[in-house]
Amino acid sequence: LFVKFPRAFDWLNDDFTSSVVALIELAEDILACDHVFVAVERSVAEVNNLVRSLMYVGFSLSPSPLPNGNTDKYLLL
Repeated sequence: LFVKFPRAFDWLNDDFTSSVVALIELAEDILACDHVFVAVERSVAEVNNLVRSLMYVGFSLSPSPLPNGNTDKYLLL
């Protein structure tokens, strides 16, 4: 499952963890996905906190799947 987070959204509110856990459960239980990838725009104001929060719930930074490895605009977790 590939998810791109909306640019203008308060992802660091109290519902963040429960929303991400619900996404993971949807991917595993309903969609039977083996992997969940999240793209985060580097230009998002709270990108560091967002990435840290995603890593806290089990995500890790991934190499770009693009042939040229272009990671100028997005971080992939």
